[in-house]
Amino acid sequence: MADDDNEIPQDPRDPGVPPRLLAGLRAQGGPRSDYATQPDAPTELTEQRFAENFKVRREMLGLSQVSVAQAMKDRGWLWRQQTVTRIETGQRSIRLGEAKALADILQVSLDRLTGPTAEMQVTETLTAWASQAIKAFAQIRDGTKELLRVRAWLDADPSVAAPMRQLPSPQLARAVADARAARALTPDGAVQDGMADLARDSETLAGLHRMSGTVELRPATFAEAAESVIAALRAAQVIDLDLGDMDANEAGRLQEFVAGAVAARGGEIRDLGGVRRQLIPAGRSADGRNS
Repeated sequence: MADDDNEIPQDPRDPGVPPRLLAGLRAQGGPRSDYATQPDAPTELTEQRFAENFKVRREMLGLSQVSVAQAMKDRGWLWRQQTVTRIETGQRSIRLGEAKALADILQVSLDRLTGPTAEMQVTETLTAWASQAIKAFAQIRDGTKELLRVRAWLDADPSVAAPMRQLPSPQLARAVADARAARALTPDGAVQDGMADLARDSETLAGLHRMSGTVELRPATFAEAAESVIAALRAAQVIDLDLGDMDANEAGRLQEFVAGAVAARGGEIRDLGGVRRQLIPAGRSADGRNS
């Protein structure tokens, strides 16, 4: 197998992904998606999408370039860190066999890696939120099971039901008092407390919105910014976005994500100069009022 940095002819059985990836997928009878039913994008655009989506997905999974290169080596491809860098920067095309191996490593379909970059980022954000919701649900389920189990133990302990005056020490009396309070805890009570806390947080946020007319965001990471932007847009809030705390790559990713999210809601983006942008949902003016 030849080193990836050497110029080697493309094997006709293993065509380069950028020019013929979608056609190759169709010929294999693989899963079809919205991307596969559309006309093929120009080669340069497909190459750029693959490179950008590859990097977005790799970073989301927390994989380093070195670890990706090693995973490709484990699958029989002579990759180095420089190989990953060249692909992500558009300096090297990728073969169909390599793309299949990468999709397996990144746990996505090939279609996802060749779709529009902004759409890929929205997809990754929604996937992350869905995963977070599933984890939260599992925590509630497991916590409920543990709470009911501990309550059963407390119910079965005779000291919990003993008259306080018969307890031999103040320390034991305090422990019994705590146990009785714990025995009164219920899963429904925990859910109600959580909903009440959320309502108070929402009221506080809404109050801040009413006072300022806008939401000011100065995120440090793409994940932090994406969640806040979607929440504010859903609430039809004008967003003053400051990218000053983000590195250039994260800021670039966020601007693509924001462009897609705002356009999907019929809004507009205004350049406030430097690294500041204003996101204005449809039906709102720059001062946060209804237009």
